[in-house]
Amino acid sequence: MIRDRRERVIFRLRILAMNINSIKIATVTAGYVAAVWVLCSIAVVIAPDTLRYISGAMMHLDLSQWDWEMGMDTFVVGLLAWSFFSWVTVWCIVTLYQYS
Repeated sequence: MIRDRRERVIFRLRILAMNINSIKIATVTAGYVAAVWVLCSIAVVIAPDTLRYISGAMMHLDLSQWDWEMGMDTFVVGLLAWSFFSWVTVWCIVTLYQYS
């Protein structure tokens, strides 16, 4: 009985000490960020004035003079940039966490 209990505790500790796959988590995060970018870009195309007002309110700025046009070039650059930087950020955080 005691041996069974001890083995169960050791098994639970091994589960807690599992390594996190930093590449998988970073890839999933980049995919999520890409999906959010696509949805936000669609929203900007559909209702640019409303989103300009909401963004300005969140940042306490007057963005009414800004021109928001979502072209294919800005869409692709934003999609790649946000996905890449989110991947790198999450990979760094998870890797540093595992080795700390």
